[in-house]
Amino acid sequence: KYKRLFGYYVAREAVIDEEYWIVAWLRAEDQYENESGNRYVESFKRKFASKEFHALKKRCNKQHREKYICLVVVKNDDIRRTVLNSVVGTLDVCVRHPLYGEKFPEVGCNCTFSMCLFCCI
Repeated sequence: KYKRLFGYYVAREAVIDEEYWIVAWLRAEDQYENESGNRYVESFKRKFASKEFHALKKRCNKQHREKYICLVVVKNDDIRRTVLNSVVGTLDVCVRHPLYGEKFPEVGCNCTFSMCLFCCI
């Protein structure tokens, strides 16, 4: 659906479970990157990644009032790679239509939606 080329990279919507898992693992790595001295950090990462994976699948596959999209940035070259080695970044986009009478964002435009972003590179 959504696909953009950026030199050697392609930004597109996550499609398969492995991509959602890699996104969750990247977020777990980011969450615990400063706790390398903790002996349970790998266990914490696995638990965090598991929870994030299930939450992502639930958000992106359900039809809510908001539209959730998980974008991944993958390497785009001729080398065959596994999903694990091709995903280099992620971005969540949540498009939400305002409720009746709600005026967000107030930036001087007549926007009919707002976006919430989560980025992990």
